Amino acid sequence: MGTGAGLICKALELSPKFPTYPDPMTSDQISAGYVVPFMAQTLLGKNGCYAVMIMLISCFSSALSGELVAVSSVCAYDIYKVYVNPKATGKQLINVTHLSCVIFCFTLICFGIGLHYGNVGMGWIYEFMGVVISSCVLPCVLVLFWKDMNVYAATLSPIISTCLALMAWMASAKGLYSSVTVDTLFEDNPMLIGNLVCLLGPLIFIPIFQLIFGKQNFDFNIFVTDIKRDDDEEEILKAELDIVKSNKTEIIVNNDDDENSFQNSGDQLEKNRALEPITSVTSYAKDIPREELDLKKEKNMAKLKKLSKIANWASLFFALALCILWPMPMYGIKGYIWSKGFFTGWVIIIIIWMFISAFIVVLGPLWEGRKSIWFVLKGIYWDLTGQSQRLVQYQLDHPEELTVVQSEVDKRIITKKKNSSNGIVKKSLKTKQQNKTTKSYNHSLLLNQIEAKLITSLQLISITSENYANDLKKYSNAKQEYQKSLKTYNQKIQDEIQRGKEQKLKEETEKENKLKEENLKKEKEKEQKQAIILKQEAARQEKLKESAKFIYSFVRVQQEFQGNQTRINEIKKTIKEPVLQNTDLKKLLNKHKRLLNPKFGQLTNSRRQLMEISSKMIELVNQTKADSLAYSWILNFIAKSLVHQAELECRVKPEMAIPLAELTHVLTSQFPELIPQFLIPRLIKKCPLILGFMSNDKKEMGFKVKQGEESKAVYVERMDGILAYYGTLCKLSNKNNVFIHSIWKMITRWANMDLNMMDGDLVLGSLVTVLECCGNELFMKFGRQVEKLVAVFLQGDFEKTFASSVNWKRLSIAVEDRNSSGKFKSYPNLVND
Repeated sequence: MGTGAGLICKALELSPKFPTYPDPMTSDQISAGYVVPFMAQTLLGKNGCYAVMIMLISCFSSALSGELVAVSSVCAYDIYKVYVNPKATGKQLINVTHLSCVIFCFTLICFGIGLHYGNVGMGWIYEFMGVVISSCVLPCVLVLFWKDMNVYAATLSPIISTCLALMAWMASAKGLYSSVTVDTLFEDNPMLIGNLVCLLGPLIFIPIFQLIFGKQNFDFNIFVTDIKRDDDEEEILKAELDIVKSNKTEIIVNNDDDENSFQNSGDQLEKNRALEPITSVTSYAKDIPREELDLKKEKNMAKLKKLSKIANWASLFFALALCILWPMPMYGIKGYIWSKGFFTGWVIIIIIWMFISAFIVVLGPLWEGRKSIWFVLKGIYWDLTGQSQRLVQYQLDHPEELTVVQSEVDKRIITKKKNSSNGIVKKSLKTKQQNKTTKSYNHSLLLNQIEAKLITSLQLISITSENYANDLKKYSNAKQEYQKSLKTYNQKIQDEIQRGKEQKLKEETEKENKLKEENLKKEKEKEQKQAIILKQEAARQEKLKESAKFIYSFVRVQQEFQGNQTRINEIKKTIKEPVLQNTDLKKLLNKHKRLLNPKFGQLTNSRRQLMEISSKMIELVNQTKADSLAYSWILNFIAKSLVHQAELECRVKPEMAIPLAELTHVLTSQFPELIPQFLIPRLIKKCPLILGFMSNDKKEMGFKVKQGEESKAVYVERMDGILAYYGTLCKLSNKNNVFIHSIWKMITRWANMDLNMMDGDLVLGSLVTVLECCGNELFMKFGRQVEKLVAVFLQGDFEKTFASSVNWKRLSIAVEDRNSSGKFKSYPNLVND
C-alpha cells in the first residue's frame, strides 16, 4: 500500500492540482508523511483530505488503544502483582491499570512534542527503532524455542547490545560526517552500523553468558499447568449482593389516600423483582460438569494447533517472498526499467492486496463479533422501548452468553487439577477458603432476597387493612360534596360567560370608535407632514442650486485665489524669513536641500527606485522634526521642488507625472501637512487654472517675468506639465484627501468662465492634458456626466469662438478616439520590479 501511494503521488506531481505543483515533494515532506494526504487532496479535493484525516485518527486511536492495553497489563499483572502486592484484589489491579494509562499517555505526549520540535521525521523514527530494539529479536526467539536459555543471557544481552549499538551509531556519525546531529545520524551508513550492531550483538553475548552461568533447562509445561487466573469471585458476589440491598432500600410504597395506592404498590413490587440479579454467575459456572469443560478445552487446543500450522506456513511464505524472492532479483537487475506490462502487474498486485487487507481489517472483526453485536443491539432496543424485563428474562434463559459467565467458565477450564494417589481430587486450602466465602455470600444473598419480599408483602397488607374502611367512607362524603360543588360551579360559570359576552361586545364597540378617530387623526397628520416635507425639499433644492452656482462663480474663485495668495505670504513671513535670519539653521537646511534636490531628477517608472528614493527623503525630513521651523521649511522646499520638477519634466514627458505623484502621496502619508499646507498653495500660485481663475495680469497667471517676459508657448507647456502632475495626483488611490472630485470642479469652473476673459487656447489645451492623465478615472467616477461636461467645450459658444483653435481640434479628436475605443489615451503605471 505504501509503494502504491508513492507511485500515485509521483505521477500526480505533474498535475496542476497537486499541492506543491510545479515543484516536486521535498524529502522533509515525504518524511513527515504527506504522501497520502497530498494524493487524496489531488484526486478528491477537500473530501479526500477529510477522509485521510478520519483514517489517520482511526489509526492513531487503534494503535494507542493497543499500546494502552499492553502497558496497563504489564504494569498491573507483571510488575504490581508480582513484585509490589501479590495479594492484590481485582479493584486494586483496575486502579493500577488506570494510573498506568494516564502516566503512559502523558509520556507519549511529551515524547511526541520533543520529536516534533527536534525536527525528527517518521523515517528517522523507524530506523532509530532498529538501533534500540533489534537486540531483542534473537533473545526472544531463543527464550521461546530453546529450553537451555538462561535468564542472564536473556536479560543482559539485549541491554548490552543496545548500548553498544548507540555508541557505534553516534561514533560512526562523528567519524564519517564530523558531527553528531539529527541529519548525520539519519545518514545510511551510521544507521546501518547501529542496526547491525544491535541486531547481531546478542550472537556474541548469549554464548558468553551461557558459558558463564550454564544452562537453564526450563520446563515449558509450566505455561499449561501453573498459569493462575485472578480470582474475581469475591467481587462478583459482592456486586450482586449490593444490587439486592439497593433494590430493598428503593422500595417505595405510595401512602396517599386514593384509590390507586394498592395498585401502585403492586406495580412497584413487580418492578423491584425485575431488578433483582439473575442466578449468580459463579454458581452457574460451577454447575457445568468437569467432563464438559475438558471436552471444550480439547476442542480449543485442536483449533489452536490448526491455526498455528496455518500461521507458521504463512510466516514462512511471506518471509521468503518479501525478504528473498522479491527484493533479491530486483537488486540483481537494478538497471532494469520497468515495462508497461510489468508496471501493470505491479499495480494489479497492489489493488488485490488492498482489497484483501480491507476485507480482513474491516469485515473480519464484524463477522467474528456478530453474535455479541446482535446481543447488544437487542438489549439497547428493549431498554429504549421499555421492555427491560425481556432483557432480564433473556439473560436468565441464556446465561452462557454473558461475558462474566464466559470469563468464569474459562477460568475453570485452565484451572490446574491435582490427583491424589487414590484418584480423588483434593482441594487446596485456598480453594476451600474460596468455597467457604462463596457459600457465605450465597447465603447472604438468599436471606436478603427473602427479607426484601417479606417486608414488601407485610407493608402492602398493613396498608390495605387499615385504609380500606376509611377510604370507603371518605369516598361517599367526597362524592356528595363533589356533586353539590359541581352544581354551584356550573351556575357560576354560566353567569360569568354571560357577563363576559356583554363586556366583550362593549369593549369591541369602544375600540372600533377609538380606532376610527385615531385613523382620521393620523391621516391629517400625515397630510400635514407631507406638505411640510415637500415645502422643505423645494427650499433645499433651490438653496442647492444657489450654492452650486456660487461654488462655480467667479466671485468664489476670486476668494479662493486671494486666500491662496495670503497663504503664500504667510509661508514667506513665518518660515522663509526666520530661517534667513538664523545662520546655523540656514546652513543645516541648505545641507538637507543639497541632499534632497537630486532625488527628484532620479525618478523613473521603476517602483523599486521610487521606494528607495522616498525612504531616503523620509529619513532626511524626519531629522528636522524636532525643530518645527526647520520641518516647515523643508516641507515647503519639497513642495516647490515637486512643482518645479513638474514644470520641467512633465511638460516634455507627461508620463513622468505618475512617479512624481506616487512620490508625493508616499511623502504625505508620513508628513500629512505636505499637500494641504504647502503643495496645493504652490500649485495654485504657479497655475491659477487649477482654481478656474483667469486674469489679464500675467503675473497673477503665473508668467515668468524676472528674466524677460516668458513666451506664450513656453507658458502653455509649463501649465500642461503642472496640470498633468495635478491630474495624476488626484486620480491615484490615496488617503490624503486629494480626490478626482477636484478635477471635476476645476473643469466645471472652466466651462462657466466668461468667454471674453478666457484664453481659449490655454484652457482647451489644458483640458486635453487633464483628460489624457485622468479622463478614464473621471468616466469611472461620474459616468456619462463627463461626456456632457466635455461636450460643453465642443458646442455652442465655445465652438463658435474657438473652433479654429488647434487645441479645440485636439480636444475634438481626443473625444472621437474615446468614443471609438472606449477610453482616453493614458500613460503606463509604474513597473513592479
